Amino acid sequence: MEAQLTALEAVTDDISTYLAGRLRHKLFDFPNDYPAESLSQGLVTHCERAIAVIAEAWTNPPIVVNWDIDDYIGAIGKQPTGTCILVETAIASKFPPAFPEHIDVVEGNPTRVNDRMGHILAWYLPGIMSEELQAQVRAAAKILHPLLQVPDKSNGTWRSNPRYYRNICFCKYPPGIVNLVPLWYQAGHGHDGSPLQASASLKEDNGAGEQFLRQVIEFQAIIGGIMSVIHPEQHYGGRGALLRCLRPQSSVTLDKDCLQRIMKVWGTAFTGLSVISERETPLHRDGQNADWMYDLLVNLSSHVNPDLRVELPGIGIRFWYGSGTVLSILGKAVRHGVSRTDTDRYCLAFFMRERVSERLGGVPHVVMMSEEVFKKWLSLDEPDRVKAMLRIQGSGFLLPLEC
Repeated sequence: MEAQLTALEAVTDDISTYLAGRLRHKLFDFPNDYPAESLSQGLVTHCERAIAVIAEAWTNPPIVVNWDIDDYIGAIGKQPTGTCILVETAIASKFPPAFPEHIDVVEGNPTRVNDRMGHILAWYLPGIMSEELQAQVRAAAKILHPLLQVPDKSNGTWRSNPRYYRNICFCKYPPGIVNLVPLWYQAGHGHDGSPLQASASLKEDNGAGEQFLRQVIEFQAIIGGIMSVIHPEQHYGGRGALLRCLRPQSSVTLDKDCLQRIMKVWGTAFTGLSVISERETPLHRDGQNADWMYDLLVNLSSHVNPDLRVELPGIGIRFWYGSGTVLSILGKAVRHGVSRTDTDRYCLAFFMRERVSERLGGVPHVVMMSEEVFKKWLSLDEPDRVKAMLRIQGSGFLLPLEC
């Protein structure tokens, strides 16, 4: 990697170009425009697997709810938790799931979840991560074991409740969570204009957090590449915001040296990554996210477990959650959770905090991902995609992609 380039520029951009070029040819029969020469054979293999799964998710019939996500977002409020049964029952009565409650629907094939207007609420991509990539991440995660912590007691939220973590006596991996975040507000600060800082796990030069990110650069780049085609507005808007923070005139952080160091190993356009070990996830909504932004969840189990499922009750479906599965989901809008399991596993949760994104200037305007935007993005050849990318990074999509 060239010293002056961030991981986003040096690795992820090439993968994004490759994925878009191959998918536009595979799905819509446009000419190939991918630069295979810039990627190693190993990366090409990982990319081809991702292409196959995304293509299958697109060609399979979507799961469709008979309501508009904009109306749904208006009904759930600005900071929904998804944990109040009475509230959720009332919401479900107005916005019924795609399948009735008495029908147990469990899906295992790649697909997407749409509203009636064609907005894409989630992409379900089982097996998109190769066994080799999974092994790389599991090996690298050992570096983080000293940083994994289980909260001593709950502060009133489920995330800090120790009861959701498995007993360490019965675990292969130490239970706990560590947040890897280049920039966020420190505790006690909201959207108050205070400088953003890195999480404690990334402040140490060549510390465990940085070492982990360095060892999973290819994995991050695949994640970034996937996001660049399933939600280009979010990916390239976030990419531009992060890169602008490196400019000398930027004032979002006081520790520019720390940020420059982190960005050399930060390979996605998300604002943060939580590495979660041996934890059950109750049904919830991620109230700190933007309505239109995806979270991206990666399950890495010690073996494929057919009993492990991710549940979307508002959609009326459960997905098999085998190792190597990616679920990209509107985490604030769509209530979701993961069932209890005795299988040892990590979850890598990539997220975009709305207030941090606003501070970085990464949300120029809202574009809800849709079938139409997906098709129009892939209809562009590489030069036009580059032009669109630059516009997205500066001010959001041009009208031709939204019409």
